[in-house]
Amino acid sequence: MADELTTLYLNENLTSRTQRAAQTSTFFSEEADRQQAQILELDKRLSEFKQKNEERLPELSQLNHQISDRTEQDVRDAENRIGAIDSQKVLLEAQLAQIAPSSTVMSDSGQRILSTQDRLKALKSQLAEYKAVTRRSIRTSSRPSARSMDSRRRWPPTTIPAIWHDD
Repeated sequence: MADELTTLYLNENLTSRTQRAAQTSTFFSEEADRQQAQILELDKRLSEFKQKNEERLPELSQLNHQISDRTEQDVRDAENRIGAIDSQKVLLEAQLAQIAPSSTVMSDSGQRILSTQDRLKALKSQLAEYKAVTRRSIRTSSRPSARSMDSRRRWPPTTIPAIWHDD
């Protein structure tokens, strides 16, 4: 009888443990599912946060600092260039103010830029030359060579002379 009682007790103990193990297994399975759902929700929220704060994330901190430093250097360089250009402008304006109005001014190509009075004299001279050519052509208009010269020399000229410059 003691053997039977021991066997029954051990069998009951085994059944009890098996039931507890099954309950524990079910609990852990349900808990794992619940934790998995929570992890998925947190991953989704984290992903949304990263998308909204893409430029402020710690992973991009070094890159953001480099971009910021480079931009600040570009601004400083631009300000320095502006300062240099302003200084050059002031210098050129001072040099221009010192140039005498009657002095000869040369262009970048080395040609003399004529004053208004010089241009007027040159144009008057050219007008006198055209008038003389026209008078000669009128006197000799009966000759064929004079007619052909007359057609080549027209007033006003079709091309502007090289001494013509706008102020």
